[in-house]
Amino acid sequence: MKLPKRVKIGSIPWRVAERNKLWSNEQEVLGQTDADNKTIEILAEGVIPQEKARVFIHELLHALWYEYDIGEPVDEEKAVTQLATGLAAVMADNPTMFLNLIRLLRVG
Repeated sequence: MKLPKRVKIGSIPWRVAERNKLWSNEQEVLGQTDADNKTIEILAEGVIPQEKARVFIHELLHALWYEYDIGEPVDEEKAVTQLATGLAAVMADNPTMFLNLIRLLRVG
């Protein structure tokens, strides 16, 4: 799966990078989002394409969380994980719907 090099979130361009290794709190992770530097990083290898897509959606949701100043719920990580899993499933099950939504969003 080829990821975009940049993604626009709201009016802000975020950089997307694939890395050979990612660490957070001394643990290897599949993805991470840096709100200060507007960067999403995804583990490049050792992940099946469907999981990489899910991780990318997960990190996009974190970026949305920051850009739209949603705030700190009791457990942001759990909320984003559940939203990413659900959104990935809906996108996979309804590809035509998302293509149509994209066309609708670009009109005007």
